[in-house]
Amino acid sequence: MVAIPVNLPLQHDITLPIRVQHVANGREQQALDYFLAEVEATIGQQVRNLFDYGAPTLASRDVLERFAKNDGLAVPVRPETETEAAVTIASLRAIYQAWQGLGCERGLGFLRFVLQMLWPNQWQIIRLWQDPALPYPVSATRFETPGAILTSRIQIVLDDEVSRIGLAELVTSVRRLVPANIVTSVYIDIPVQDNRNAVACVGDGMQVADLSPF
Repeated sequence: MVAIPVNLPLQHDITLPIRVQHVANGREQQALDYFLAEVEATIGQQVRNLFDYGAPTLASRDVLERFAKNDGLAVPVRPETETEAAVTIASLRAIYQAWQGLGCERGLGFLRFVLQMLWPNQWQIIRLWQDPALPYPVSATRFETPGAILTSRIQIVLDDEVSRIGLAELVTSVRRLVPANIVTSVYIDIPVQDNRNAVACVGDGMQVADLSPF
C-alpha cells in the first residue's frame, strides 16, 4: 500500500470545465488563455475559498483563521519566519479539528492539548489552593497546605523562550478553552540568577530631645 501525501490547503481547479473545452484554432486558444488568466487573477482565490467553506480545516489560512475566530478559537500565528508561521498554521488545523470534534468535552485537557501544540514542553498549568481562614483570592497559593482547598483558579506559566507575539490574543481565547468557572492567569517564567550581592548598613545612634519650655 502506497501512502499518498496530501498538501494543505487543497487547491481546486475552478477553471477546469472551461479549460478542457474544444478550441477551433490558435486565436480562440489565446482568447481562452486570456480569459482564464483574468478569472484566476480576479476571483480565483475567492471562489476556491467558497469551495472550502464546508471543510475549513482543509482550507487556506484565511478561511481557517476566519472560521476558527468565528467559533471563538483565536490562536496566535507566529509570523517571525515563514517556517514558524507554517508550523503554527499546521497546529491550528489540528487544534480546530479537535475543537470541532470534542464538542462539549472541552476543559483543562483540551487546554493542555492546545498549549502543547503551540509551545511543546514550554508550559505548565498550576492549580491554586486556598486556606479557608485567609482572605480569598489574595491568599491563593500554588502550594497545598494542611486544610487548604483546591480553587477554580489556574496559572498558565510559559517559558521565557516563547514569543510574546500573540499572547494577548491567546489570553482572550483561553477564556473559551476552559469551563466557565475556571479563572485563568498567564505568566512568563523569567529566570532570576542570584548574583550573591550583599548590602550592609552602618550608622551611629543619636538621641535628640526638645527641652525648651515653649
